[in-house]
Amino acid sequence: MKMHKRFQPMEEDVIEEIEMILQYRFRNKILLVEAFTQYSFNNPLKKAGKSYERLEFMGDSVLGCLMARETSSSYEALPPEQLMLLRAANVDTERLARIAIKFNFH
Repeated sequence: MKMHKRFQPMEEDVIEEIEMILQYRFRNKILLVEAFTQYSFNNPLKKAGKSYERLEFMGDSVLGCLMARETSSSYEALPPEQLMLLRAANVDTERLARIAIKFNFH
């Protein structure tokens, strides 16, 4: 049974185009493939628990940590409640979507 092309492994030219857009060359190309892999469809990465959801979880954690560090060091006089609001505003889905659109990541 032939699989639909979009469910086949990522072609090298697609990987190169993504790297060009990001201006970043991945040493481990499987991370890029994983970032574009949905857990819900039948794929070889599914058995290994690899999909964009795993990377999304890790990325959300790293982004939250970096924003906490940046806001607390940049706004030392603010109380924790305001720092939390500032961090939340900067990792908001809508704000990140606007950044993605600005850099043509959509």
